[in-house]
Order: sequence, then structure tokens, then C-alpha cells
Amino acid sequence: ALVCVLWVLYGYSLAFSEGNAVFGGFETAMLKGIGIDSVTGSISQMIHVAFQASFACITVALVVGGFAERIRFSAVLIFAILWFTLSYLPIAHMVWGGGYLAADGALDFAGGTVVHINAAS
Repeated sequence: ALVCVLWVLYGYSLAFSEGNAVFGGFETAMLKGIGIDSVTGSISQMIHVAFQASFACITVALVVGGFAERIRFSAVLIFAILWFTLSYLPIAHMVWGGGYLAADGALDFAGGTVVHINAAS
């Protein structure tokens, strides 16, 4: 649930808005400017937000699943925030959000790069 909240607050914006080669910007932070009528390609942008949120949540769950019961819950929360912000979001932007790797020709249609390389699974 924490990652879903972070995704809505700033994650989607840093992953999919215009920015530099590594991070997006804060133009759509808190889903500003994204409504029912907004369209990305041929689908509703809200559906794109929800679909990409599932990737973000699953990726963090893959990583946290390896140590969650071995450390304090507060440490898990801190790790999830830091890892999501400093590891998942830059890779998502670089591959799917038009950043460095996308400009270099990287294609990732099913999440193999963003999810599995990022989660080391």
C-alpha cells in the first residue's frame, strides 16, 4: 500500500513525465492534470497509471520478500521508500519514460528490464 501511495504522490510523475535522462519531472505529481478524459496513446491515462502502479508494487514486493520477516517493520518501510525512489523510478523512466535507455534503443514490452533486473529476480 505504501508504494501505491508513493506512486500517486510522485512516482508516476518521476517515471513518465518529461525530465532528464534519469528522472522525470514533477509536472504530474499527485496526478495533476490527469483525469478521466486524459489519453496516453490509445488508452485512458488513468488506466496507464493503475497498470504501471501494479508493476511498481510487485517489484518492491519481490525485493522486500527476501528479508521482510528478518528486520523491523519500520526498516522495511524506510527501505521500500528509498529503493522505490532511487532504484525503481530511475530505471522505469530510463526504459519506459523516454529516458536514457529508451533513447539508446532499449525496448521492454513485458517488464523484463524494469521489474526483473531491478528486483534481481
